[in-house]
Amino acid sequence: MERNVGLGANSFLRQDSVELFSEQLKDKRTMFYVKVDGSANTYTWIRINENGNEQWLSEVDNDTLIVSPGEARLHYCQIRNTIVSSVTLYSRKHQSGGGIANPWVFKNLSFFAEGDDGWQVDESDPVISTSGTVTINELLSFEGTIKIDTEQVSIEAEGTFSLKNVPLPGGGVGTFIVSQGKYGLKLLGEDGAITDFANDVLSKIPEVAGIKIAISNIKLVGGRQATGISISGSIEIDGLAGGCSDGEPGPTKLELEDLAYSRTEGPSLGGMKLEDLGFVSFPKFCVKELQAKYERDKNKLSFGAKVAMPFAEIGGGVAMIGDEVDSIAWRIEATEHAVPIGQTNMGMSGFFGSISGIQSKPLDVELGGVFVTMLPKDFVKFDASGTFTAPSTFGLKLDGTAIPTPGDDDVYQLKLKGSTKYDFAEGMAKLEGEANLGTTDGEEYFLDGSLKVDFKASSLAIKGSLAGAYQISAFGEEDADEYPYDWINAKLGLPKKVSTEANFAFIRSRVMYGVAHLGKDMGDIRYVFDFRKSWRDPDFLFWERTPAAEELRVGSGEIATTRTVIVPDNATRMVVRVKGASTLPASTLTLPNGTTVTGTDASKKIDFASVSGKPKAFWTVLEPV
Repeated sequence: MERNVGLGANSFLRQDSVELFSEQLKDKRTMFYVKVDGSANTYTWIRINENGNEQWLSEVDNDTLIVSPGEARLHYCQIRNTIVSSVTLYSRKHQSGGGIANPWVFKNLSFFAEGDDGWQVDESDPVISTSGTVTINELLSFEGTIKIDTEQVSIEAEGTFSLKNVPLPGGGVGTFIVSQGKYGLKLLGEDGAITDFANDVLSKIPEVAGIKIAISNIKLVGGRQATGISISGSIEIDGLAGGCSDGEPGPTKLELEDLAYSRTEGPSLGGMKLEDLGFVSFPKFCVKELQAKYERDKNKLSFGAKVAMPFAEIGGGVAMIGDEVDSIAWRIEATEHAVPIGQTNMGMSGFFGSISGIQSKPLDVELGGVFVTMLPKDFVKFDASGTFTAPSTFGLKLDGTAIPTPGDDDVYQLKLKGSTKYDFAEGMAKLEGEANLGTTDGEEYFLDGSLKVDFKASSLAIKGSLAGAYQISAFGEEDADEYPYDWINAKLGLPKKVSTEANFAFIRSRVMYGVAHLGKDMGDIRYVFDFRKSWRDPDFLFWERTPAAEELRVGSGEIATTRTVIVPDNATRMVVRVKGASTLPASTLTLPNGTTVTGTDASKKIDFASVSGKPKAFWTVLEPV
């Protein structure tokens, strides 16, 4: 209120009402408060009694009023300033008692219902609702009907999100429409974000330079008293080109990050990303990735690109703080032929590097090359680099793949990352690090953990060990009713990760042998990977089999059957499968000492488990002898 003091005679336009906030306290009292800047403010609270008469509460002279249960329900506040005595502000009128806190606050998000009735609540329902105007973090405005589930922290609404009284592109001040339509949204309170816009039915979405933006989320910038919003989403531009492998013209998708809109600065873009952009006139040239990012708090701009050409891929980037370069990076990789290294079977297909911390310190330098086997091509492919961090730290890094999948050359069965030593005289490499091994899609791997590897380039011999965990998916397909797949499904409830260790020697066989620890209830089971085969081949991964056993079949009807099993002296586990045609037969297990077991008995290390939805069950005995 005091910013324009000392300008002589002042005249003032009619003022909007000051927001009156309310909060329901645990003892059922209501706390009202106002927020008005100024060092010399005075506050007078007014109570409106049931007969409509106003009562001035002279004993309260601050910005907060606490009302006890049972007192009159309607209150408002008069705000004056001893320095600017000609101005009087009035708050909105609000009721006390029986309602919910207004604004409703969830971490860094604040929702203020503008109407006199505030938020409506059903005592038996965690949902609050209102119609009209809702102000979010004192900036983002919503007009319409809105319901907030206070337990699921989600929103159902129909109406318009907008920013009012903000600078518009080209000059002037007005309203920026963020979106309009029906919504089912999630609240991310820690981030001050509202997300899931991409799944909603919107009749109106924001535009930049005439191009519509498909919103994914909105973030309020500046906390509960926000100064702006940040939008993430994507736009589509028609008619540029298809993807890198498709020269037909089509829409190009551009991802936007941190499209900010503030009351003081209007719109600005914090980042963008474009992938897979081909060119109609040059079908073998392609922008695989183009991205840029601006960090406002650091005044740092970074951008980079990766371009594919008929003979190579080239990537690079630069970051600037202010108007000075802080970091640069580059990568060039041949797509056809590598350059042989001496008399070895290794070749170099590219090089890369980066220099960062030129302005921000400390200086960090990385220089490296892309190495591949010559024959067979790309059987092993890795990046190896040396690093230096000022003032005196040196290091080596490695990130690579090996064993391409037959018929699917861009999916490798081994991914590894760690530190390495390479003896060029001996043609031997040693690696210690983290690894992922065995995959069907190049994303989820069967095994992951710590890895130690020795590799000889001349013979392509790889040997090593892996310890970690492996992912067992739910077993089915052709062998769904065969042991051990159906037994494992019944016992574990897949998918599930299980600890394991494995040893391998890829010289001629390319086979890995391992043992999986299935827990105390099931013991261990051995498995084999045959990397000479495609992952689609049923023998790509197989488990140890038990010797063939006799199978007793009975006809329909209730026929009681007893079966005697002779257990070898060296047996460590016995599994009995019970299977019916349409219903699961009742079964019991009688031990050599004559004890009959009707179900799981932990003291005897016996477990009984049925297969969900199928007439099948298993008895598992961990100490049969």
